[in-house]
Amino acid sequence: MPLMISTHSPILIDLSERHTSIQVFRVGEKEAIQLYKSVSEQFDDDDIANMKILNYVDSYVNEFFFADKVVIVEGDTEYIAFKHLAKEKGLNIHIIRARGKATIVTLMKVLNQFNSSYDVLHDVDNHDKHSSSTLKAQLTNCKKIYSSKQSNNIRVFCSITHFENAIGIGDVSNDQKTKVIYQILRGQEQDDSKTFKYSEARALIENIFEQIIDRNKEVTLTEGFKKVTTSEDYDKLFIGLIDQKMREEAEKEKKDALKV
Repeated sequence: MPLMISTHSPILIDLSERHTSIQVFRVGEKEAIQLYKSVSEQFDDDDIANMKILNYVDSYVNEFFFADKVVIVEGDTEYIAFKHLAKEKGLNIHIIRARGKATIVTLMKVLNQFNSSYDVLHDVDNHDKHSSSTLKAQLTNCKKIYSSKQSNNIRVFCSITHFENAIGIGDVSNDQKTKVIYQILRGQEQDDSKTFKYSEARALIENIFEQIIDRNKEVTLTEGFKKVTTSEDYDKLFIGLIDQKMREEAEKEKKDALKV
């Protein structure tokens, strides 16, 4: 049966529930303008599970229905940074924090279902601390994100190796990320050496943010960030490191065998 609901609340639409069609209208004084209409249901069981988790941790994911621009990011640091800059610049941008590459793919499926235009920023995670098998898995995850891009209205950017490293502050423990990004954005660090480093980090954040929000301006990205134009772009970031790790692991196996 058709169901019409009048609301300003995005929480009411639970995309994890099975549905045949969803239409979203903006109702004016004289006419109702259709903003979004779902085109197909593309979700598998993993997607449904991901969306149920998102409903628990971020019930406002569906605010993309009301935003001028949508950006999907992977982690907390970039989420906080982009939210801060959007508020500072008075921009109506909905930033969705995915908390993982698998969930990024699910969110892309959601937005694709409504023919949305959006941008994605994810970590490459080609860290040299990883084993060859982990690096191969990360390469596969990255390619899944790019393969979920269904039109030219969707752009994919990546942070090398992750967002913190891309803005020049290196590896930061999870319990320190919020504090560090707050200091970077607010300029509160008192130590001179860190103040300079943090000011550089702030400039790099603003650079990638400007590239993402303004499609009419091609901003030159720093080496920490990359606009992905083909899945082969990921191969260049992984293959050499994977080969190196495989050689190191084979050498270690030989040494361990000799000890026995």
